[in-house]
Amino acid sequence: MAGIDSLQKGAYHIANNTVEYNPQRKSNFTLVVTGLDNLPRVGSAEDDTENRISDAQNQIIIALKSCDVPKVAIGKSEIKRGNSTIKFAGKPTFDDISFSAYDYIGSDVKDTLLGWQNLAYNSRYDYIGNASSYKKACQLIEYTPDAKMVRYWDITGAWLSNVDTDGFDVDTDDVVTVKATMVFDWAEMHLPDEE
Repeated sequence: MAGIDSLQKGAYHIANNTVEYNPQRKSNFTLVVTGLDNLPRVGSAEDDTENRISDAQNQIIIALKSCDVPKVAIGKSEIKRGNSTIKFAGKPTFDDISFSAYDYIGSDVKDTLLGWQNLAYNSRYDYIGNASSYKKACQLIEYTPDAKMVRYWDITGAWLSNVDTDGFDVDTDDVVTVKATMVFDWAEMHLPDEE
């Protein structure tokens, strides 16, 4: 039947099945970083208990603009014999994750990201921090438009190697953002019903 064939080539199957074909939106996600409670501000003295960010984790969640998804690249091991090459899976490497956040006036998002980076290298005292201090556990969570979890990634050993803040320009009305590069040891994807 030619009529049925032509219908299958169109988009009617999407209109007739809004459950299966409801598109996922890029804007339904969040990044949760654990262990940022009571984060010292950059430049504060080691014993300064007053100059700290008490809700650093929430600063990232509220201001988050974009975030890469964890990616793994699997290396290869080769065995050569005669004229042939056989390839086997090698060591995995995880690419760094870039994310950005809006720099809201009155928020501490820029100070939070700089403070987290400062745990790895403290420029005031010129020392590299302990891994137990700067490496954090994170979760990147993907949601449906009605706030149901689709999947999440457990990210282990995360720290910030770079924090890039926008410069200034009198000729633009652009919104200021803060960009960060997150290095991590490995990530594992889960579905919501996994324990």
